[in-house]
Amino acid sequence: MSPNKTFRLDINDIELIKNALRSELKKLADHKLMYSESIMRDELSIQRTENKMRKIHDLLGKIHNQKVWYRPKNYVGG
Repeated sequence: MSPNKTFRLDINDIELIKNALRSELKKLADHKLMYSESIMRDELSIQRTENKMRKIHDLLGKIHNQKVWYRPKNYVGG
């Protein structure tokens, strides 16, 4: 059986996913700060945390880049 490549998510679903990712990113940033300020710096934990943060940033970027930005036909402005 092949994986499902078509997902049906509405705007609310995407917003919920983005909020969860941002929340996880904040937790990871807090952990990284804790590791960085610790007397016994745990470089491996810092590196793992940075890798997770990078993956979340990349995923949020993918979501952002797939948006179709709506602009009314009679739009005037910058």
